[in-house]
Amino acid sequence: MFKRVFGDNKDKKPIKKLLKEILNITPKEVTILNSEIINRPYQDKRVYVDLMVELEDKTKIGVEINTDVNQDIINRNLYYLCKNIGADLKPKQHYNELAKHIQINFDYEGKHSKPIMNYKLINMDTSEILTDMIEVIKIDVAYYIKMCYNNDTEDLDSLTKFIGLFGVSSKEDARELCEGDKIMEDIYNKMEEYNEDKEVIGAYDYEWH
Repeated sequence: MFKRVFGDNKDKKPIKKLLKEILNITPKEVTILNSEIINRPYQDKRVYVDLMVELEDKTKIGVEINTDVNQDIINRNLYYLCKNIGADLKPKQHYNELAKHIQINFDYEGKHSKPIMNYKLINMDTSEILTDMIEVIKIDVAYYIKMCYNNDTEDLDSLTKFIGLFGVSSKEDARELCEGDKIMEDIYNKMEEYNEDKEVIGAYDYEWH
């Protein structure tokens, strides 16, 4: 469902909405890349990411949906991030041609000390940032779902409504969160459409078994 809505090359308004809400950026160009990481050695683990996009400045942004946040999941996300970085350079290219990589993790469970946590490589003593080329953003989806249920919709900001849409359980609540925001309404309509799609339903059944 997520890939269908946000990975649609014919309609990039949903992914641009995500980038605006989470990263506060409005890119001119967004290229949706293949979700399978290619050019890996034969013996390597088979790797799929939920969504990978590239901006006009070559920044690559990966988005992962995590149903849990145990250490194994965290390690898997880091492995995906490193695989993406490793695939950046072709033979004879220089290291200064490496692109910035941002990984956004939508976490549905697990302990979070803050609703959104931003990680970079830093010096533990001085907090000096080693590089701005790697960034991991972890989002506590459950927190935003609770905010949507415990507060009047008109009191919620656009970020809370957007993330809350990822987890509210009723159509009525989802429609209320989207009301008045054309892109959010379009996202909801796509979700409704794909919810009746036999191919998507078949994918759910396959994953369940």
